[in-house]
Amino acid sequence: MDNKNILKRFINFLENNNDGYLKNVKMSSKLKEDLDLDSMDFLDIAYFIEQETDKNLSDDVLETFETVSDVVLFIKMGMRKHVN
Repeated sequence: MDNKNILKRFINFLENNNDGYLKNVKMSSKLKEDLDLDSMDFLDIAYFIEQETDKNLSDDVLETFETVSDVVLFIKMGMRKHVN
């Protein structure tokens, strides 16, 4: 799956979990500052990543995500490991 498809799935996930109030989400959007996501949202993001990659995500890794791009690239790398 390419970045564009992962981004589309992630944006759809974010919008569904935030009652559709998130608009203009971009790869460069900052999760906390631009999208106003809180710790509960980050738990939802962890669940989304775990579902996409079929891997458990540690809190330490979750805390490293600052932008939408960070999440998308992490998912892409996780999916790549399943293919190889």
